[in-house]
Amino acid sequence: MQQLGKLVLLKKCGEADSQEQRLEKVTKKIAGGRRQVSANTNEWTFSLDPTHFMRILIFRNGELVDISTAERRFQFCVDETGR
Repeated sequence: MQQLGKLVLLKKCGEADSQEQRLEKVTKKIAGGRRQVSANTNEWTFSLDPTHFMRILIFRNGELVDISTAERRFQFCVDETGR
């Protein structure tokens, strides 16, 4: 995936609707095998409007590693009868 810095992303997309930070164990390929390492992971969620799918961006150690799509955020007004 093309490297895209957080500052460039903030400039293009604006502030995320939510941000979550966590420490994760990830498997990294090394010569002769694999090794588990800790990675600072940031998850940014963008919700453009209720009719669009949300976008979730994952950064590990400051590098954008994944972009995924989540459910739409519809808000329905219903009464007790379900109408």
